[in-house]
Amino acid sequence: MKLVSNIHYTDAYYISEPVESPVTKLPHNEAFGFVKKGTDESIIISFIRKSDDGEDGEGYGPNHIVRGLIIPESALLSRQNDYLEELKSLKTSERVAVTWKDVVHVANMSRNSSSIMYTEGLLVNNHSDHIVLKDPETIKTHPTPVKNHPPVQPFYYVIPKSAITRFEYIHR
Repeated sequence: MKLVSNIHYTDAYYISEPVESPVTKLPHNEAFGFVKKGTDESIIISFIRKSDDGEDGEGYGPNHIVRGLIIPESALLSRQNDYLEELKSLKTSERVAVTWKDVVHVANMSRNSSSIMYTEGLLVNNHSDHIVLKDPETIKTHPTPVKNHPPVQPFYYVIPKSAITRFEYIHR
């Protein structure tokens, strides 16, 4: 019998309303479910399971998730201080591009990896655990198809530093 686990994690978010200077803080989220390892340094939290062996005779394979979350290990609250050293000294008022891993809600699909996101924007705040980008443009690059996220451009994006896998300054 597998036990239900309690996972604490954080996630990126965006602000859709025009605010002069947003006050930001990373959320403390909690999930309960059956935990298994994903393929890309992520964990999968299944809220509903079909059967103990992952096969219920209806064509569902072992990677099928009825409903759950795919959470990058870097999003776990216990890993929040584990991020790229260069992010400590980012300069505000510069345009930057960041690649980062996102938490994903899944339902009735076979998937075992996090979404990879790419965001460009003006760095307006560099906090100890997150960055804030103004006028961001974000696309989900993995899994395909590539598409905007969200579909309408927000005013700000708040991204945990621990989720960032790559960054660079954009010089125009």
